[in-house]
Amino acid sequence: MQTSKKHLGQSVGMAVLFAMACMMLVTFMSRMG
Repeated sequence: MQTSKKHLGQSVGMAVLFAMACMMLVTFMSRMG
């Protein structure tokens, strides 16, 4: 159970970082465009 909980936390963290990267990319493209 602990391992699954830790894995879930890592996946959530990766999802948050991915979302932030997407937002930065979109804002950068909108500024350039």
